[in-house]
Amino acid sequence: VVDGFEMIVVYRDEGSGVKRRVIKGPLLFVPEAFEWVQTFTWHGPDDQNKACVAPNASKFQKLRSIAEQLYYNVSNVRTSDDALLTVKLMIFFEITDVELMLDTTNDPIGDFINATCADVITWASQKPYEEFLSKTNELNFLETFPSLTGRADHVGFRIHKVVYRGYTASEALQQMHDQAIRTHTQLRLESETASQKQSIADLELKRTMER
Repeated sequence: VVDGFEMIVVYRDEGSGVKRRVIKGPLLFVPEAFEWVQTFTWHGPDDQNKACVAPNASKFQKLRSIAEQLYYNVSNVRTSDDALLTVKLMIFFEITDVELMLDTTNDPIGDFINATCADVITWASQKPYEEFLSKTNELNFLETFPSLTGRADHVGFRIHKVVYRGYTASEALQQMHDQAIRTHTQLRLESETASQKQSIADLELKRTMER
């Protein structure tokens, strides 16, 4: 059974050659003699961690014509000052041209992963750690992912959006960052307290002089 949002790719041996056709649901499909349905083997989520993707982990025969999403963590992302990070993303994509996909790639998810890694590593390598933290919102913009969007177009897909889900750093780096935040907060509070004390002193002095 092929549902309304699914498609299958059927091959038929006609003696003089093999012909291919894409069949869209909904329908009940029964292969005739000398026909077979293509099985796709793509990168897919790891059984132990949905944000990790493993080769040949996804095997199926039905393509989906609706938008789908992929969780992926880009590891070994290094900033310009050598901070080593893992960037967490969610990618929303949709197939737009099955024939183009069949002619140009055997594993579009693998293509997306490689392109995403290239885009994130390039983006982060141009920024020190503090600037990385202040500009992570840019990881929600498709303009930050030219390799990903370009590759998707080339293999018959469209990237609808990329969502930044956060990052992780080494424990030592995270502790340094947390300490820097605490120090900054403490200095700000001390400055505000000193300013308030000075304002009170100035007001008391003014009142004394007015007497």
